[in-house]
Amino acid sequence: MRKTLPSRLACLLVLILSLEALAAQAAGGDPRGGGPASYSFGLAALSGEDLPSEDRAFLTRFPSLVLAALVELPPRLESFGYRGEVADRKRLNDRLSLGTALQKSLEDSSAIPLDTALSWYNRGDRIDKAHKALDKARADLAASLDAPVAEVPEKTDPLEIKAAAKDFGLLDLKGDDPLRAGRKQGVDLVVVGRASLVGAYLEVSLDGFDTKLGRQVLEWKGYADPQDPSPLAADFASVLLDTLVQSAFGSLMVKVDPPFATIQIDRAEAGSSPLGIYRFEASTLALDIWAPGYRPFHENLSLIPGSKADRKIELAPATYGRADIKTDPAASSLFLDGRELPSGASIPLSGARDIIVVDAPGHESANLILPAEGRADLSLRLRPKDGTTPAGRAEKAKDDFYSALGFVAIGLPLSELALGLRNQYVIAQAASGSGFATETTVSTAVFWGAALATAGLGANAIWKLIVFIAESSP
Repeated sequence: MRKTLPSRLACLLVLILSLEALAAQAAGGDPRGGGPASYSFGLAALSGEDLPSEDRAFLTRFPSLVLAALVELPPRLESFGYRGEVADRKRLNDRLSLGTALQKSLEDSSAIPLDTALSWYNRGDRIDKAHKALDKARADLAASLDAPVAEVPEKTDPLEIKAAAKDFGLLDLKGDDPLRAGRKQGVDLVVVGRASLVGAYLEVSLDGFDTKLGRQVLEWKGYADPQDPSPLAADFASVLLDTLVQSAFGSLMVKVDPPFATIQIDRAEAGSSPLGIYRFEASTLALDIWAPGYRPFHENLSLIPGSKADRKIELAPATYGRADIKTDPAASSLFLDGRELPSGASIPLSGARDIIVVDAPGHESANLILPAEGRADLSLRLRPKDGTTPAGRAEKAKDDFYSALGFVAIGLPLSELALGLRNQYVIAQAASGSGFATETTVSTAVFWGAALATAGLGANAIWKLIVFIAESSP
């Protein structure tokens, strides 16, 4: 023990110096290495305790306006330098953890001989276990120091940028510094700021902290009218967007009238208006827009990094005609291809027999087939919900039809029997001269009664058949 203790103390001294150097380079908690599927950000309310009471609302209103300007977000394409710094920081933190484990093993091993409460047997067992733990910790740290540095890929897939707080709300730091609060809440970029009164304006200073890098990455200052923070909020939102996206990108915001039109980019459906299109490289896009009742639109667009543009496109109505639809109840909702149509509007026809889905609370949905062209006035009355299903009503209508048909099958032979009995009495009356007059009259009345009843049963069966066909139709 006397031979190994000085060497252990020397190792402990070297280790402490190394840990201090590592800690200086990797201050903060463990970064989340490996690249998450998304990159989250959040803004906290501004500080500004010295502001007058009438300006205090600015402290939450300003960051809320910034978030509102960032609802439509492009993807994030992290630079090679950023990913390399994240990888270096993770490697340093891993070594720091292994060094901490080695330091603890050294301290435990050095403290065992000084523990007078241990018996000679227990002391020997504890020393043996401490030596094994020390050897493992030393081997792990040596393996980490000798391990080759993993190469950072030149390119990576874009990440989704999303707000950390629900419904684009503000972060609650709960008294922590931005980096610690961000790590606890799983936020990659935390933006904090302060506002102070300078004359008639408010000076706004904002700082952004990246928890993966463990350092400040954004510093910005501006001046705002306390009653109108919107212009400054828009300016900072643009600066923050560049920090979030990190790479130069081109953007195009497409707005289409009518808003329910379908937008395709390079023949793939991209969504509906308004639609943001983003590219990190110079690109030529094939933009196709179509909507029922409107002429299709096509245009080839160019996007280059650094360009930002808005494009409003109004589709020209087609000349196929229009359809006016009246529904009962009047407050019904109309859907075409999954998109809700304006209530009470005249529907342009597309040249094809489109299907309108009509829905209303408390009523069963129904389909309405539009004509391909021309001018049409259509009406549809929705059936109130009665606890049955269309399939159940069709089954009941079928049973009613078969039941009515069964009564017809019974009535026909009875009518034939009444007719035969009447004919017999007519023949008997003719043969006897004056006899059987009463019987002939009664049998004639019975026959006509049976015939009329059978005719009524036949008409009822036909009606039941019509109901069955109507209930079975889609």
